Amino acid sequence: MLNQPFDVIHFHNVSLIGGPDILTYGNAVKLYTPHEYWLVCPTHVLFRNRREPCTQPTCLSCVLHHRRPPQLWRHTGKLAAAARHIDAFLALSQFSIDTHRRMGFDGPFHLLPPFIPEAPPAEPAPAASHPPYFLYVGRLEYLKGVHTLFPHFHDRLDAELWIAGAGSQEAELRRAAAGNPRIRFLGFVSEPRLSSLYRHARAVIMPSLCFEVFPLVLLEAFRQRVPVIVRRLGGLAEVAAGSAAALTYDDAPQLDTALRRILDDPPLRDQLGARGYAAFLQSWTPQVHLNRYLALIETIRATKSSKAPN
Repeated sequence: MLNQPFDVIHFHNVSLIGGPDILTYGNAVKLYTPHEYWLVCPTHVLFRNRREPCTQPTCLSCVLHHRRPPQLWRHTGKLAAAARHIDAFLALSQFSIDTHRRMGFDGPFHLLPPFIPEAPPAEPAPAASHPPYFLYVGRLEYLKGVHTLFPHFHDRLDAELWIAGAGSQEAELRRAAAGNPRIRFLGFVSEPRLSSLYRHARAVIMPSLCFEVFPLVLLEAFRQRVPVIVRRLGGLAEVAAGSAAALTYDDAPQLDTALRRILDDPPLRDQLGARGYAAFLQSWTPQVHLNRYLALIETIRATKSSKAPN
């Protein structure tokens, strides 16, 4: 099928196919979006031995810790040869570009951040009798760092932690939070209800322990004029700095300070939320993305045409 005369072939999540040979198929403008780190990491997530962000690879032990089969083709030149068939790697963040290059992959990268549409209709707000709440949205996995939030929600903080999502660590997290009435698990949440949860949260917290590329949760919060509190790590730190709509932290005391600032200073929360929404309109709507995307395709097409033999 890929031998047909397509105008553009755009690859996403090719790790589901297996090795890199899929990149050699087809004849068109060929694009690849690295949503994670498969190009440089056999576990895709650069989370060494399931414990910490990977800065010095130990791939064999890491693959064993992640229970992944060995990928022998990574020890050949197959990936480098296949990558030469790609005209542009469309990175979601500058951090992703820098990390790939640091890890030895230096393809033709172009920065093209993601997008989401305007917010869907929301369900009614949660009951006003509830205390203020901070919201976590995402998978319940160790590398997402949800467990690191639990000690911060106690009887000295007049707020709750609401957790929307599911994952392999859900049962363990529920046990760890048992007996704490300020931590509430919501499970999988439908989009209309999630839209309401965003809108009425004091802030969205992203405590990831791994090198996030560019989580869409950030944009989902910004489009609802909700500030975010993020660990100063990976793509999270980049988006926080670029939007001026987030508070960042490196350690537990700094997270405590950020939570209290949001609770004690409603004008600050409103200011951060307004900045996030302005950044969303400027950088992350479908129209903004499509304009950049189509312009890049035309540039690549023109370049390829100029190099083609007469």
